[in-house]
Amino acid sequence: MALANSLISGSVASQSMVAIFAGAYLAPAGAGILAIHATASAGHAASKDLLSADLMSRARLLLQAKRADAALALLTPIEADLAGQPDFDFLIGLCYLDTNQPTRAVFAFERVLARQPDNAQAKAELARAHILLGETETAAHLIRSAATDETVPAEARRTLWALYQDLGQPDGTRADRAMGNLGQWRLGGRLGLSGGYDSNVSAATSLTSLELPSLELSGLGTIGSSTLSDSARARSAASALLSANANAVVPVSSALALVGGLGFDRHANQNASAYDLISADSHLGMVATNGPQTISMRFAAQNAWLGQRRIRQALGGTGDLQVPLSAQWSLSPYIQVFHLTYPREAERAAWRSLLGAATIHSFQWFGRDGSVFGGMYAGQEQAGVGYQPYGHQFQGLRLGAEYKFGAKITGSLQAELEQRRYGGLEPLFLRKRYDHEVDAKGALVYDLGEQWSTNVELSWTRVKSTIGLYDYSRKTVFTGIAKAFR
Repeated sequence: MALANSLISGSVASQSMVAIFAGAYLAPAGAGILAIHATASAGHAASKDLLSADLMSRARLLLQAKRADAALALLTPIEADLAGQPDFDFLIGLCYLDTNQPTRAVFAFERVLARQPDNAQAKAELARAHILLGETETAAHLIRSAATDETVPAEARRTLWALYQDLGQPDGTRADRAMGNLGQWRLGGRLGLSGGYDSNVSAATSLTSLELPSLELSGLGTIGSSTLSDSARARSAASALLSANANAVVPVSSALALVGGLGFDRHANQNASAYDLISADSHLGMVATNGPQTISMRFAAQNAWLGQRRIRQALGGTGDLQVPLSAQWSLSPYIQVFHLTYPREAERAAWRSLLGAATIHSFQWFGRDGSVFGGMYAGQEQAGVGYQPYGHQFQGLRLGAEYKFGAKITGSLQAELEQRRYGGLEPLFLRKRYDHEVDAKGALVYDLGEQWSTNVELSWTRVKSTIGLYDYSRKTVFTGIAKAFR
């Protein structure tokens, strides 16, 4: 958060957000850098009006000379009389900010916005106060609102968007979290460890027997004569999950950066090591910004192991575009294309392609930040000749919400529905396969400070299939701890 840190340390704080707007809102000569906010109060008595105007004018000059303490000393005696007047509240709010009194500054700028809800500069200064209080999510919401205001000059909007990105706030996709300010080197990561219970580590059916028409046709048995062994049925276990990732941003310019990352997950199961799952992934690509819009493209590689065997490799790429629609809404279309290979079944290689779009709505409820999101996607997995039953078309819907219940507690809910239509007949079952999958997840995260957090997560999966072998349900309960590095 280099730009945010510079606000706090003073390199930008001494100028305040006024510096962002100064090039566009030029004040009349002799009126000071805040003259745009100085309007006459016609209803006051002439002498009182002249005294107040004189004190405010002197305070502006002192503030411009970086003597905020002296400016505040002039304004404090008349605050009770002039509080509620936007020009005065804005001025004294700046003084409170520059004398390290962010709580009082918040009250002052909120009074401005109560009378002038579209005042983008007041929103930006209120955001600066929230940054000083450590309330970066609230600050990001305000800065984003100001940055999408078409009445704000283009240069000021670009600066505000840079600050918004530096705060690392989500904009509907993962790219915003990872990128920050593209003009800065950035290296970060996360290490997590959790444990809990998994009701179906093998993602297998709970049925005890299956009907196999192929046995009857081949003369090897009759329909309904196949009994599943315990190893082919659902199995529960205590589980542990270790996850780690690292990401880097290497700037090429203020609007273009190279990005890369590595990820690793190890899912271990007690007394069921045959279903231990390991996955590793890497990506390398670029991210570019154009004002509020961000486009990213990445090449990616993924590998998965089950037990001691590598079961799949995926090579391909992803791309997404983030487009803010307003202060609260954003849209992100995306594409994914991967080539899948299976080391023990080379002929099963397939191409998987997907198109989708997601939208997110940010809001505040009872003074706390939250967001809801939704998305739709569709695609296909095209299998090789002779493996048509593995190839399929799919479409899905994702919904979710996140809400900050307090300064340290964040809750989230997610749901996903997916339908899959497979090609060809299943060789053993002599019928086509259609799957309907529902996934639901809920989590609570508690911020322990110093980038440590603890969490509790519940999930439920239900797959209904026309082929009993693929029909299953699964429940998990996990709790863990994580450390972020920036």
